[in-house]
Amino acid sequence: MAVYFNEGFAPVCSYDVNDGLLRKIAKEVQLAANPNWTIHYPTDIEDVTNLLVLRHQLKGPGNKTKNVFVEFYQPIFVQRLNAGGTALEDVPNRKNYYYAEVVYGIGHYTPPDPEDDVNEDGYYTTPGAWEEDMASVRSRFSWFRHDTASTIKKWLPVQFWVSLTDDVLSIVVAGDASANKLDRLISFGYFGKIKPFKNSKERWSSNFGVTVGSDVPPNDYLTQEEKNRYSDKTGTGVTDICMLETFTGFPMQAHMAAFTTPDEFVDKKLEGPSNYTDKYHMSPVYVFHGFDGYRGELKGIVATDRSTVVNKDDLIHKYNSETGQEEDPDTQDIYKVFLVNAPYSFLTNATNVLYGVAILKKTEPYRS
Repeated sequence: MAVYFNEGFAPVCSYDVNDGLLRKIAKEVQLAANPNWTIHYPTDIEDVTNLLVLRHQLKGPGNKTKNVFVEFYQPIFVQRLNAGGTALEDVPNRKNYYYAEVVYGIGHYTPPDPEDDVNEDGYYTTPGAWEEDMASVRSRFSWFRHDTASTIKKWLPVQFWVSLTDDVLSIVVAGDASANKLDRLISFGYFGKIKPFKNSKERWSSNFGVTVGSDVPPNDYLTQEEKNRYSDKTGTGVTDICMLETFTGFPMQAHMAAFTTPDEFVDKKLEGPSNYTDKYHMSPVYVFHGFDGYRGELKGIVATDRSTVVNKDDLIHKYNSETGQEEDPDTQDIYKVFLVNAPYSFLTNATNVLYGVAILKKTEPYRS
């Protein structure tokens, strides 16, 4: 599997001669040169400020295709719910240097008007519009706590890591700890297909999901309409994995993550790998739905016990490409570990909230 992987830094917004975070991510997607992932809006990458829309093409049998659009929008001001929870309002004098909102969907996407919906600094004052019942609710993707008392401005450096394959875009973002080591967040975002089980009846046109990390729970920023847009099981894409459709075609439902782990509060003091195998034991992240059952697993992602690894460590998995077993290895996958600390993520409702994740960095031949 071809993997594009890169990392870098960017200020929250374009500053001096530096590209802002969303423009840097757009340029990483462009550099990956994968035809399944393209920049949909703005059409000129230099026009990317606080809005970026990516297009992913799902592929089915007989040359069938289906476009999925993923919108990243960074509101100009921090926003909160009004008293009735029915609409958003700007927090006065609180510029947003802390998070972006992610919405994904199908059908027709209408971008903001470049004349009426852009301020004098070139920033969009509103996100785009979607066809009714064709898009997810907003998922808040945070790199810093929005209520920090530290001085944060548009120059705040955000470190990012991007892993892109034919099927999945994984992004990790982390605010600069120099501003406040307690308020900086390491957040993981997953956008794309999951890996179905062997002989699965998964439909290619329904296989797309999103999950990100947030500084606040979804109930704090979703309106009453959003919370129940697709029934009481509406996927938030934060404390769950929001899948495009269920087995029966029900849209945008919450799926949960599951993985192999000891009890999260077990008494332990691990010092490196297992004494029995001399290896670190990771687990696939399985995707589970309350009515449909186990659906598959996140692609290029493993869950890891954070007590035995260091943040940004590289982990190597050697295996035989034909059998998938560790005997007679001819291939190795290299993963990068992230000890995510966003207080709300798919780990919140998963098997062990104290775990971290590792994302695929490289697949290459192995020669002993």
